[in-house]
Amino acid sequence: DVVKHVCREGGPFDTGTVDNDRAEVLTCLAEVDAEVVAEYIERFLDGHADPSQIGDNVRHRLLSALSRIAFPNATFPAGARLMLRLLGVGDGTDSEYLSRPFAALFPAVSGATEADGNHRLRFLDEAIATSDATRMRHVVHALAAGYDPAGDLRAVGPEVQGSRPTLDRWHPATTNELAEYIGGCVFRLAKLASGNDEVSGICREKLGGLIGSLVGGGFIDCVEDAIRGVVGAGHRWTLALRQLHGVLVHSPGSIDEATTARVRLLIDLLTPTDLNDRVRALVTEPPMPHDRVTDSPSEHFAASHAKIDALSDELLRTPEALRELLPKLSRGRHIHAGELGKSIAKRARSPLDWLDPIIEAVEHGPNAQRNHALFVGFIAGLAGRHRAEAEAVKQRVIESPGLAPAFPEVCRRIGLTSTDVAQGVEGLARGTIPSSALMSWMHPETLHPLPRATVAWLLDVLLDHDAISFAIGVNTLWMMVRDNNRERTDTRETGLRIGDYRPQVLTMARNAGRWSARDFQAAATTTGSRVSRRMTEWCFTQIVLRVLRKGREDDHARETALAFSKALVHRHQGGWLDLCGRTLRPVLQELLSGFPGIAWQLIGSSIVSRPRFARLMAISLGARSVHDRGVDPPILALSGATLLAWCDVNPDQAPAFAARCLPILSAAGRDAGHQHLHPVMSRLIDTFGGRADVQEAFEGNLFTTGPVSSLADHYARYEASLKLLQGHETPAVRRWARRLSRELRQLIARKRTDEEERMAGLG
Repeated sequence: DVVKHVCREGGPFDTGTVDNDRAEVLTCLAEVDAEVVAEYIERFLDGHADPSQIGDNVRHRLLSALSRIAFPNATFPAGARLMLRLLGVGDGTDSEYLSRPFAALFPAVSGATEADGNHRLRFLDEAIATSDATRMRHVVHALAAGYDPAGDLRAVGPEVQGSRPTLDRWHPATTNELAEYIGGCVFRLAKLASGNDEVSGICREKLGGLIGSLVGGGFIDCVEDAIRGVVGAGHRWTLALRQLHGVLVHSPGSIDEATTARVRLLIDLLTPTDLNDRVRALVTEPPMPHDRVTDSPSEHFAASHAKIDALSDELLRTPEALRELLPKLSRGRHIHAGELGKSIAKRARSPLDWLDPIIEAVEHGPNAQRNHALFVGFIAGLAGRHRAEAEAVKQRVIESPGLAPAFPEVCRRIGLTSTDVAQGVEGLARGTIPSSALMSWMHPETLHPLPRATVAWLLDVLLDHDAISFAIGVNTLWMMVRDNNRERTDTRETGLRIGDYRPQVLTMARNAGRWSARDFQAAATTTGSRVSRRMTEWCFTQIVLRVLRKGREDDHARETALAFSKALVHRHQGGWLDLCGRTLRPVLQELLSGFPGIAWQLIGSSIVSRPRFARLMAISLGARSVHDRGVDPPILALSGATLLAWCDVNPDQAPAFAARCLPILSAAGRDAGHQHLHPVMSRLIDTFGGRADVQEAFEGNLFTTGPVSSLADHYARYEASLKLLQGHETPAVRRWARRLSRELRQLIARKRTDEEERMAGLG
């Protein structure tokens, strides 16, 4: 009655708008009376001429309410229909993500509704009748979810509604019932996939990705009907062909001989005979290496290259067909385009005749879709027959805006020279070469032929240009370290020694905190960079540790310690290289233990003068949860005498900081029966324990913990230490210890009760 009153026409919710709070309330009301809330949401949507103006946050909350409405069998059609209506606005971008609450209704196992397979398929048939392309995308995702083996497996889903018993999701009672439902979803997907519009293409992509699972699950009949329908409609289905190849490779024992024979017939049916279709099957979307029929990678790649060579021979015999294909192969993604270009250059009677057509195909393509792989492969193949002409192409490449991004890779494939490096750096400065393209020069084998001065200059530029180039420079330096440490089993010699590039290591350390995470993400998005942030952090750590471990007697180690310490305290806020994160924590420990006179002078003074930096360093240096796992936090790398002397010099800020970071218990205190204060913490309390800020910091330290099996047992470890403090010589410390001991006992009692109730199933 209350829900009907609140959601009535003219009621308090009937204002024509729904904000975040009202949408949240509707989610709760839907658990009380789903039908009434469904009527209210429908009335609300009727009042919006443009539902796309509702807003993302409100839409997500309304979808949450509708997922509860769609769960009971009686209100499933209303809830599902309104979800589809709410989703069916906008341009359909990111439709798969938005579809998740709706698609979660339809998995055969653990679908988020009581409605059985017949009710679901009946609803989907009604939805398919719509002509709205945006809504149809969501219907396709729902049909594909019909074969989702996981379903909606959230810990708490829409089946939990208030204090009533948990509702039951529909589970097929028999194997036949399961097969009928899955077959119904596949049949509808296949029917839609036979069309010629955008939605049909999405259907072929979704259904194609399920082909292997369907065959393995015993739905070969459905797969045959789907493939024959799609092929009969004139479509080529490369994804389905790849899936079937994968079935023969990965599931030879899981399907019987009859099914294997039927799969082979389907492969024959899907294998293209038309030249354009074969180019797509061999170059654009070939079978992946893990789908190889042979266990030998070398045999697989040899067979693949043989097919590419045969295809290039056929294309060269029909030059008009090849000319027509060049623009298509120079835009978009084509996995083996580089191999095809290389094969054309090697097998053409007059390969130079194809140079201009290939360059024109690349240059005339749209910037966002331009693919240089065919061109680069062609130049690599050309170098083996016409070296001088291939070298001359470099100048043409660097001068062309459309070809310049491929310049580093072209140079790598035919040989990098000092002149190439100079031109590449100039292109980087002009912006015609994106910094991410210089990843091609990252390997010691590529840089080996260059003079040491040229390599040093290139590293200087990389480490000083932008966030992406900095990451490439760091990775290049690490590869030198790795290559120096490797026990080579071949005769290759890179000639690059990390010790020869000390100035570049210092530049790396100085620039570590220069760019923000936003700078890095913006550059990565713009250039399509594949540089790994985490890998760069790891490489940086290994290089700096290698230098610092030479000890404070080494000039380079001292210079690096100073450079990194300056970068740490002057780092860009939100720096993309997390100087205080877990990966770089060993560097921090090495600094404090080996170079306290250099590092702590800078870090300590910044802590007392910059509160924001102090909060960051409290997390980095303290790491309480790390100490609880038996690993000392970084602050213990600093000697206790140095830390306490710093507190004496800076009494207003330093003691509270130390109380927040130091471990409370000694290493022995981690074991039951040996619960003593850590000696440095004990000395800190002896000197500064009567101060309110130190006591507050100590309590924050005490009541901050990581995941533990029992909080009651965890806090009980501190009782003995606090009891000892109650006899401290300082009156203020005694009073504080008594009060803290009393609060700790009360907390332990509450946690014990909570844990006992949870064990009894009452919590």
